[in-house]
Amino acid sequence: MTRRPPRPLRADERELWRRFASGVKPLDPDRLKALEAPEPPSAPPSSPARAMDQRPLPMPEAPRAAPPPSGMRRPTDRSSDKRLRRGRVEIDARLDLHGLTAQAARGELLAFLARAHRRGFHTVLVITGKGARGRALDDSRFEPWSLDARPLPGVLRRAFEGWMREPDLAALCAGYSPAHARHGGDGAFYVILRR
Repeated sequence: MTRRPPRPLRADERELWRRFASGVKPLDPDRLKALEAPEPPSAPPSSPARAMDQRPLPMPEAPRAAPPPSGMRRPTDRSSDKRLRRGRVEIDARLDLHGLTAQAARGELLAFLARAHRRGFHTVLVITGKGARGRALDDSRFEPWSLDARPLPGVLRRAFEGWMREPDLAALCAGYSPAHARHGGDGAFYVILRR
């Protein structure tokens, strides 16, 4: 790209420049030398210790994520497994935990499963809910610098899997599995009780 030559100054611009420049005094040469850029410092002699400091530090390997727990032990026969996945299961009882706190929901779940086990039920449906949709879509909550202290959505749903591994509940249950869409999908679980 070529630069266009500057246009010549008009008479009034020349007069203005002359008046402006008449009050300017040249700099003192000694002071001008002090304003010049200093020479960059020379690099210090290289030593093994200095070279070691400049190497990048080794990063520790990130811990591997554990596989998600699979609570349902597969039935011994394929037909039972197939019926469970397709939602063609006879449900003996239902428990809806909507609106309960995690502590209250755990107590209700334990009492419900104990009653169902005493009555000889085989398959029960536990509805935990999917969690608040509005919170799940709020992207700022998942940023590491976000100060949002609200719990993540689906508190009961996430707590359910932990509860099912506790000894008092595990003693009653043979396994569990997410429910089919007709029975609540991601917001519900089939619980298979021990005989």
